Amino acid sequence: MKEHFLHWLESLSLIHQLSDGVLSIKKLLHKVQIDCRASTFTDLWQCAYIQSNEE
Repeated sequence: MKEHFLHWLESLSLIHQLSDGVLSIKKLLHKVQIDCRASTFTDLWQCAYIQSNEE
């Protein structure tokens, strides 16, 4: 998962959209932190994945 995340960031950087990616991450983390108690970055991503599949 970390490798895919880094590839995603690299891709955004290449198309000069990194700031949009950062805003997306902030929105995602805010939503997940409200709904999920996670202690690590990986936990946050797993909660976000689970929540996105529930909707």
